[in-house]
Amino acid sequence: MSRNEDPFIIKSSGEGIEDRSVAGFSYRALEGTTLGEPGLASLRRVISQLVPHLITLGTLFVAAVLMLQLVNLQAVKGSYWRGVAEGNRIRFEVLPAQRGRLQDRRGQALVNNVTSFRVVAVPQELPRDEIARSQLLNSFLGEIPTELLNQDGLTKLSVNSSLPLVVAIHLPFELALKLMARADEGHGLYVEQTLERDYVGGEVLAHVLGYTGQLSGEEYAELKGTYQLSDIIGKTGLEFQYETLLRGIPGRKEVEVDAVGKERKVYAVREAIPGTNLTLTIDAGLQEVAWQALKASLGGRPVRGSVVALDPRTGEVLALVSSPSYVPNIFG
Repeated sequence: MSRNEDPFIIKSSGEGIEDRSVAGFSYRALEGTTLGEPGLASLRRVISQLVPHLITLGTLFVAAVLMLQLVNLQAVKGSYWRGVAEGNRIRFEVLPAQRGRLQDRRGQALVNNVTSFRVVAVPQELPRDEIARSQLLNSFLGEIPTELLNQDGLTKLSVNSSLPLVVAIHLPFELALKLMARADEGHGLYVEQTLERDYVGGEVLAHVLGYTGQLSGEEYAELKGTYQLSDIIGKTGLEFQYETLLRGIPGRKEVEVDAVGKERKVYAVREAIPGTNLTLTIDAGLQEVAWQALKASLGGRPVRGSVVALDPRTGEVLALVSSPSYVPNIFG
């Protein structure tokens, strides 16, 4: 060994280690690694190659979910959501028909239609907040005498419905004008002009003519689709018997409303068709004579009894009185 040779240096024959054949050794296994981290660079390389594919798959998955949801909203539930959107913009109002009049055999009016005012509430358009709703109702309805409030309608205001509810009737003209100015603010409360029945004969013809009234819950459940909850209907007597003829055919108005339910534009109007006027066989003069005769039998005090007058030639009823009676106007 020469003095210049270092005994600790491995002698080389000029060939690289990759050119040698050593049992159990793989050059590829150590490529790009350190001896302490065998194969780590290869793992990183594999991951770096998978990341773009994973991102692509994730994007496609999200796009597929959004597409399915879009198809569901437009194709499957499109008509439903279209109806909801239209309901927020378009409102259909029913125009009540003028009720047919009743007259006696000589053409004398027994029942007239007179103009009146009432307050109608649409629960769905009232403030959602409980406190705000209570403050509005107390402020608006607080000016109306208690006897004019419709308690049945007031109890239904908590239901989230688009059906109009009558909450006050028979408003005096001055009060109606005052409330109209406030109702124009658009908050779910409206003052409507309507027609009420005025029974000329009062208690004299009460049992013959009967009376009308607001639709009850039971009646609405039975007649839903034909009547609105705010409609009036014949309750007894001829008003009930000839309801179909007297009622007429309601009209319809299509209007555009804003976010608070205030009318902005009228799109279409179908006018109502008035009810049929009916001529009775009753003679109003003879009816009054029979009523007074019945009262006179007990010194002017009400007496239990009845009087019926018929035309023997035709069988027509000329007078039909029953006592005790009532004043039908209080039920309108």
